Amino acid sequence: MRKRVRTALIVLAVLTLAVVVYDGAVMMVWDGHTELTINIVVSDAETGLPIKDAEVLVYSNSPRDFDGRKQPITMKTDTEGRVHHFYGTTMVGGKTSNLGFTDTRSVRKPDWMLLVRAPGYQNVDELYLAEPKRGTTTRMGPMQDTLIVPIALYKSAR
Repeated sequence: MRKRVRTALIVLAVLTLAVVVYDGAVMMVWDGHTELTINIVVSDAETGLPIKDAEVLVYSNSPRDFDGRKQPITMKTDTEGRVHHFYGTTMVGGKTSNLGFTDTRSVRKPDWMLLVRAPGYQNVDELYLAEPKRGTTTRMGPMQDTLIVPIALYKSAR
């Protein structure tokens, strides 16, 4: 009886290892494009409440951004502390394994530098949007993604 259990466990371990190795060995690398909407959310660092009428100044290193308008582009937050900007088409890519255990997806963020200021708060200077952990991208549907970028401002010492 022990020999059967041991043999069954060995067979199960070998099969599991084979499946994992096969899944990792056969990957499909893909790329494409998506329509990206950027939501910058400005809030009070202590209370978490939204900051209305905060200014977000955007500088871009890409000539395609903002249709050649003079920079910085100034945007103001709404009553919910949000700035909504439809960025347009950007690159997306990832890897998918043959068995589907691995399925990655990455959206290219714009090469923007942000400056954020609001009355009564300390300014945030040189916040680079393209940094790896800056914001969260969510797939909203086929070829539609939203990037949410939270920015917390601290009150000025006055």
